[in-house]
Amino acid sequence: KDYNSAIRWFKQSDRDFANAKSLFGRGYAQHFMGGAYSNLSKDDEAVAAYTLAIATRKDLLKAEPDASYANDLFTSLNALATQYKSMAKNEESLAMYHEALQHAKANLVKSSVADAWWSIGILYDEAWKNYPKAIEAYESAFTEFLSIQVNDSSSAITIKRNIANDYNKLKKREESKQAIGEAVSLARTWGNLPALAYALDFQGFLAKDNKDYSQAIVSYQEAEKIYTQLSNTEKLISVKDDFANTYLYAKKYPQAEAK
Repeated sequence: KDYNSAIRWFKQSDRDFANAKSLFGRGYAQHFMGGAYSNLSKDDEAVAAYTLAIATRKDLLKAEPDASYANDLFTSLNALATQYKSMAKNEESLAMYHEALQHAKANLVKSSVADAWWSIGILYDEAWKNYPKAIEAYESAFTEFLSIQVNDSSSAITIKRNIANDYNKLKKREESKQAIGEAVSLARTWGNLPALAYALDFQGFLAKDNKDYSQAIVSYQEAEKIYTQLSNTEKLISVKDDFANTYLYAKKYPQAEAK
């Protein structure tokens, strides 16, 4: 992809939209310019372009309150937060994610509220390994997803998986077990087979990690059946390997060999 040519085009577009007094057009040109700079690892230029896009989109939303313009502004706020995260400017990233969160709340965009909380949780997880704060953010995201996106079971289940993982890292085994159990139950209720296999697979991992080999075997066994049903060869091979290792840890050598 020729990002340098794209940047030249976006700059010209920005000038043309400025002459046409189109804040809408300028916001798009500046935002996508930021993305092009980011893809070229020109971090300072990406920050500058996203910052321009945010200012332009704030002006547009003030002049013409509209749900789609509010969503565009959230997209740019989120993009700048993510850009800062990629630069390991974690405090700046957190501040931008919180600005995106407050913007989403103010404009009653619940799906964006959920996304912002999710991003904040990931940042606490990855940047600071602050698992209690990550769990708090994930729980807020989960609550939002349940309230507005009951059919988006994959997102809700992934968040519960993250919560279970963080509790496990904190050695809070019962809380971890409960969280992944909720993910499995939700996937069953919603009939989402890929998400169910995903949750069961991770339930097996957590059980194995905590030497609960009987539970691990039960979880892996059901995950294996679903992966087979879904013809997901990559995941099937992976779960069979985990299955075999679990049998070895449980000293069930014939079953391990069979896997």
